[in-house]
Amino acid sequence: MKHRACLGEYANAYSLGKIKILEGATIAQEAYLCTGTHDFNYPSLQLITKPITIGKNAFIGARAMILPGATIGDQAIVGAMSVVSKDVPDHQIVAGNPAKKIGERPVPFTYFNNSTPEYILLVLTSGDSTVAVNGSQLLLDDLELIYSSTSVNEVDLNIDSRFWENVLYVDFSNTVDPVVLQVFDLSGKNVYSNYITDFTRKEYHFDFSKGLYLVNFLSKSASKTMKIIMQ
Repeated sequence: MKHRACLGEYANAYSLGKIKILEGATIAQEAYLCTGTHDFNYPSLQLITKPITIGKNAFIGARAMILPGATIGDQAIVGAMSVVSKDVPDHQIVAGNPAKKIGERPVPFTYFNNSTPEYILLVLTSGDSTVAVNGSQLLLDDLELIYSSTSVNEVDLNIDSRFWENVLYVDFSNTVDPVVLQVFDLSGKNVYSNYITDFTRKEYHFDFSKGLYLVNFLSKSASKTMKIIMQ
């Protein structure tokens, strides 16, 4: 169990195999994490064990059952009394027997990690500042990436880039140093990386989920950032 992870009263972590409960994860009362099953093809019912991982800030509802080999993603939610036999992706909400997707958990708008940038979004909605009503608009000014509290010069990195219809167009022809191209989602996860050493015009056709992403071009001496919105 990692920092601020917790097991509720009478929750059972049946650890015939390895169980990982990551930072901030909550296992509610009487939930059952079962890493063991049997091979029913043999009269001896040979024991089979598979690990279970509960992701960061995930929530497992009361009396839910997580079966061997399942990974519950970061920020995911498993409804009370659900039975999960397959992986649950990050931020997904599942419920039932067998558990099925019923929704998505809102992604936090701030993210802090030693290995990824820190960024802040200004969000204006017609909701209550936490949940936007249908039809609200997201208004953004500039986003700044901060690495180890040191300013990064964006002017020196001479890259022409634009984004249109889910395609990133980049001209590296004026670049002299190798460039690392990275794309981050709003949870701070690095969803794409590429190391560029041939300085030509390039197109990147992304298939990410709809939403806002940060693109960062980083060389040894400078950096450039831009926002893209997947439609």
